[in-house]
Amino acid sequence: MEKNKYTNKNIEDEWGNGNAQTIDFIVTEDCNLRCKYCYICHKKANHVMEFEIAKKFIDYIFSGRFQQSEGVILGFIGGEPFLEVDLIDKIVDYYKIKAYEVGSDWYWNYRINITTNGVNYAQESVQHFIKKNHDKLSVTITIDGTKEKHDLQRVFPDGSGSYDIIVKNIPLYLEQFYETTKVTFAHEDLPLLKESILHLWKLGIKDISANVVYEDVWEEGDDKIFEDQLKRLAEEIVDNELYRDYKVSLFDENIGEPLSEEIKLHSSCGAGRMIAVGPSGKIYPCLRYKDYSLESDKHEVVIGNVETGIDFDKVLPFRVATYPTQCDEECLNCEIAMGCSFCQGQSYDSADTATNFQRSKYICRMHKARVRANHYFFNLLYNRKGIERSTNRKYLKKMYFTLGSNFVDFCEYPNRIADNTITRMSADMIKKGLDYCLEHFFSPVFLHPVDELNHDLFYFGNEYRISHIVSLKFYEQTKNYRDVMYIVDRHTIELLHDDLPYVVLNLSWEDVSKLSEYAIKVFAHTNRINLNMQGSANSESLKLYENELMRINKYLVSCWVENIIAPKEFNKITDIFFAEKQDACGAGVRDFTIGADGKYYVCPFYYIKGIDLIEERAGKLLVKNQRLHTLEYSPLCNLCDARHCVRCSITNAEGTGEVNVPPSYKCYPSLVEYNNSVIFRKMIEENCPNIRLREIEKMEYTSVFEKYESINKCDIGFHITNN
Repeated sequence: MEKNKYTNKNIEDEWGNGNAQTIDFIVTEDCNLRCKYCYICHKKANHVMEFEIAKKFIDYIFSGRFQQSEGVILGFIGGEPFLEVDLIDKIVDYYKIKAYEVGSDWYWNYRINITTNGVNYAQESVQHFIKKNHDKLSVTITIDGTKEKHDLQRVFPDGSGSYDIIVKNIPLYLEQFYETTKVTFAHEDLPLLKESILHLWKLGIKDISANVVYEDVWEEGDDKIFEDQLKRLAEEIVDNELYRDYKVSLFDENIGEPLSEEIKLHSSCGAGRMIAVGPSGKIYPCLRYKDYSLESDKHEVVIGNVETGIDFDKVLPFRVATYPTQCDEECLNCEIAMGCSFCQGQSYDSADTATNFQRSKYICRMHKARVRANHYFFNLLYNRKGIERSTNRKYLKKMYFTLGSNFVDFCEYPNRIADNTITRMSADMIKKGLDYCLEHFFSPVFLHPVDELNHDLFYFGNEYRISHIVSLKFYEQTKNYRDVMYIVDRHTIELLHDDLPYVVLNLSWEDVSKLSEYAIKVFAHTNRINLNMQGSANSESLKLYENELMRINKYLVSCWVENIIAPKEFNKITDIFFAEKQDACGAGVRDFTIGADGKYYVCPFYYIKGIDLIEERAGKLLVKNQRLHTLEYSPLCNLCDARHCVRCSITNAEGTGEVNVPPSYKCYPSLVEYNNSVIFRKMIEENCPNIRLREIEKMEYTSVFEKYESINKCDIGFHITNN
């Protein structure tokens, strides 16, 4: 399987394990071009760094007052840095001499990064510098795409285009460096995106780092143009298998998920961690905080100078800046926030006050368009070529399609629709629902009727990534389809064939005595079982359940001893060890349903029961009292250690009258499962000493309410027993 063909990491990003210190020298504020989207809006021809300024700064970083990291990246920027190539050469020479004199590891562990417009790339002095430092040097020439696209933005002071001059230097550049470039898109050139990327690949530039500008330039409809261009590019890439040899950062496996807890510890960029020294000797957290790139009336942000060094107190705000401190609730809670970067300097420039703690959001609609196009691309890649997106798709919201009201059982709440009330979902309704999923970042799941199979539904369009839940009775008809999850029950267990990724096993409490027998049969064909115990348990069936789980324990341990590389999993026993928090049913929060009647519901069973809690407003699904469907507002569940438990709101409502309070008869099985998992862990410890499972201890309570009473010291005035 081909993975990681599209990534926004290049060799420079990888060097130093991403921990290298970046130091930028602003060698000039002048440029021989006047690119229309350039964020350096106040260029000055007479502002050139003197060599003595650079020397003083290098002396400072080797003085012992500057903490050195694993390695250092020396960046030379402008304006156009190669206008001052002789100065850059002198600075690099002095850096090497100084590093050698003080015996610094940075004598060896350094890289030089330069991004140039390429106008004077073939100049003798530039080529001399390149040959002299080639082993430590990374150069990127910026070429924007087709001649039309490039000359629209990247122009000389007289307004003439620069494409013809720069493209002549590309063959020489490709002989000397890794074939990459940086491309920027703004409002005017969005319609030229697809052809520009394809054009650059034809030129031999295989790795393109592309982005849209962060500034307030976007007009109504730009996001749709952006999305359309990306989708057309996606089709071209997949149809011609260009993903084998080429990449563009606009398609990235890692975007379109909520912010991870790890990411929240950081900010969007390295401002304050990378530093820039200007021609005057002032030190900045990044060049975007220098006055020459500020469009507002804000003052530049200076964190030190070459004479006195860096003022830690001035850097401190940047070191403590994180997503939670810089973003509002809309951004923090955005379900597709991953990959939506922002420039701290641009945010400072556009903020209401002179602060680094107000994020700019001009890019929001463009990011959403990019995520939709990325889903489109990876769905095409999977459906047409069988290439899986390597990142975890668990963060995608699900939309269940009840193709018929008699859909197959797939969870612990059984579907008991009467045959004379069967309703089928129309093709038009399905198409409308799928388009809604694309627009609003849902992963569609088709719940097939238990009595029939429509093969056309497995070919509904390559742009969709559809999962199917099907009864095992249709295995022979569907075994060659992708993304099919099979439901097994006591009537179909003898139909098991071949190897299956995992199986859902439905069993009633009346048949609990056969659980281990059925489970072992199923495990002959899969490495994972998701068990649904349907109905209600009594004390007798719970005792049987405990015994059956112990039998399965022994079977699993024997399997793990034989194969610790791919051990078998049983959700009621093993899931507890991999659950960081209670994360059961997401109905009404992250999972929703389209009923066969075309309306939206909390879950398929709310549709069956006709419980309508959802209003669609401006494309968003609003659930009445949605908070009650979350763990935070489940006063018993959020205390319980049985984090593997299926927390079903409709079962709760039937048992207690409230969607967020579980009935005891649903809690007891989960506590039995938990305590059985404790035993399983001890058995694994004894038989598979190389495996370390998360420690869990036997529950000291028989009811979660006991724990609730103990913690909250409550007494409602009477006590009852549930026999």
